[in-house]
Amino acid sequence: MEFLAFFLVYHYLLILFYKWDAPKFIRKLQKTPLLGRFFYDLSECEFCMENHIAFAFAAPIYIYTSNLVVFLFAIMATALSQLLKTRPNDN
Repeated sequence: MEFLAFFLVYHYLLILFYKWDAPKFIRKLQKTPLLGRFFYDLSECEFCMENHIAFAFAAPIYIYTSNLVVFLFAIMATALSQLLKTRPNDN
């Protein structure tokens, strides 16, 4: 039940992330001299961005609950999100 709640809120954050066209904004930040390499690594692929979002969402929850399982939720939510996006080969 906790994972389902985590996943639904995470998925809502992803919808907002893509609605606000945040990947384009992150790619603009790649040109900054101090954190350019970090933002390049962050936006290198869609999975990377979503994984960082999941861990950024899980960190405050971990601080509040002190339960390390929340970080597993982040990995599982990212993987489930990618699986739901994948379409089977219709041949």
